[in-house]
Amino acid sequence: MSIAAQAEALSEWYSAHYQDRRLPWRGDNEPSHRVAMVEGLLAQTRAPAVAALYDHVFDGVTFNTAWLNLDPNEREMRVAPLGLPHLKVNAVNSIAQALQDMQERPLGIEAETAVERLEAYPGIGPYTAGMLALLFGEGAAPVDGNVQRVGSRVDGDAERWIAELVNAALQLESKTGRPPAYEVVCAVLDVGASRCHLRESECAHCPLRRWCATVQTDGYSMCLPLASRPQAACFAVASYRFGGIHAWPLQPEDASRQYLGTPHRHEFHVEVGVAVRHDDREIEILDLKKRVRGFVVGRFGEHADSPSDRDLGGTSCEHLAAYMLKRLGEVYGDRPRWCRVLEDGENGATTYWSM
Repeated sequence: MSIAAQAEALSEWYSAHYQDRRLPWRGDNEPSHRVAMVEGLLAQTRAPAVAALYDHVFDGVTFNTAWLNLDPNEREMRVAPLGLPHLKVNAVNSIAQALQDMQERPLGIEAETAVERLEAYPGIGPYTAGMLALLFGEGAAPVDGNVQRVGSRVDGDAERWIAELVNAALQLESKTGRPPAYEVVCAVLDVGASRCHLRESECAHCPLRRWCATVQTDGYSMCLPLASRPQAACFAVASYRFGGIHAWPLQPEDASRQYLGTPHRHEFHVEVGVAVRHDDREIEILDLKKRVRGFVVGRFGEHADSPSDRDLGGTSCEHLAAYMLKRLGEVYGDRPRWCRVLEDGENGATTYWSM
């Protein structure tokens, strides 16, 4: 069956390439509790960043209880260079506690699934719970950006595909000492990170090329993110509101619309989005909000956060949205971006730019 062959191909490929990315938690003698705890960091930070600080974070953590015995300030200091230390510490704490609890209540002995039980711990979301369940030998189908991209290109339905792939992988033998389904999902993550890129894929070197629907139907070039193909994207979003007075000098002669030609007031709601390449605050949303406010001030003057209304003259929602999009391009280059401007939060215009 195709899905079983895909799982076997990924397992073989992973056994040959799992050290290529030089991720320290993949060492042959790395204790499983550290492999588990690092999943709390990987859900919120790119793997290379975690790899660079892995030894610093887990220095002396010979078992999960060693982490729990650290002073809380010490734990936070260790993960602080990765950003969002409070969230990351909570996740690692919860995983360490889950490991402790499982000594008394192993997974698989209760009606609840492994994922359901793990998600009950604060800071452990669906993706992390899925990866942990796999690491503990249970079935799960975690989906992140890499899995979504690879699965969509290979099969069209990433969530169904990864679930079937995991079920097939459970029947395999381990190649690296970890549970086989965990190895296969790690292989999918590695394919997404090193072969099936967002912008340009290396299809000729992909272990799934024989079964990839995109390659078989449209050729390697279709793995590029063309505008005609649906694409998942993540945007940093910020908004800013201000009072303003404008008029429409060329309003229609319709008597019911003549008031548009005279100055009238609205609260303008400006919202912008800029594409990000990963989900760990690559673009800080508070900085983005400051830029939006600065663009408005630069165009219409400094009346921010005061009762005074800005004079927009003949500027319409469409004009303002186009202006904001242009200014965003000056800062963020060729990234996809959009801007929505609404009058009183109801009606207005949206502009969008993408290569």
